[in-house]
Amino acid sequence: MAPPSSPTSLHIKYVVFPPSGKPPSATTTLFLVLVGGRGMEIEGNFMKFTGIGVYLEDKAILSLAVKWKGKTTVELTDSIVFFRDIITVKYHGKRPFKRVFRIQEPVFVAFSALNIAMNFHGWISFFILLHYKLPMKPDKKPYYDYVGLWYLYGLLALNLWFGSVVFHSR
Repeated sequence: MAPPSSPTSLHIKYVVFPPSGKPPSATTTLFLVLVGGRGMEIEGNFMKFTGIGVYLEDKAILSLAVKWKGKTTVELTDSIVFFRDIITVKYHGKRPFKRVFRIQEPVFVAFSALNIAMNFHGWISFFILLHYKLPMKPDKKPYYDYVGLWYLYGLLALNLWFGSVVFHSR
């Protein structure tokens, strides 16, 4: 199959968007389908400061060509649907993670468990500080107001991180 026609390369400062390229991890060649530069005119000189190049596989180019055939350049550049078709990437929910010990995401589980440990340590430290290190008020109430709210906050945080462990271990 012959490569589709591609716009010429775009030069912005020292960055060049070539007409086609092959990423290191890909097996197919990608072709430049959209190029654009943004800038401003200063004292009669147009200064480019932003550039964008959109690359697609040849299969995507052919499927878009059928859908957008017969449209003028102005109609395409003014069409939000056209840009959504080009830039929207379909995510099929397939993660690149491997199961280890029947756990889908072991690193996330480990960090969530570490967060549980740190939250529990902070909750216990607050309890010890409040009841054993700080003086009590004359009416035998704790030194801080709203102690029950802080206990509840600590329990909710522990529950949240436990839920994170369960979620990432599914």
